[in-house]
Amino acid sequence: MKEEAYILGTDQEELDRLGFQHAVWSKEASRLW
Repeated sequence: MKEEAYILGTDQEELDRLGFQHAVWSKEASRLW
């Protein structure tokens, strides 16, 4: 089975963006669950 690259990338800029996104939405997402 061929391993596919993560489509959005895993460079530091993308990791920072994902971390920020998680910080912004985690409280709201927890409240909804």
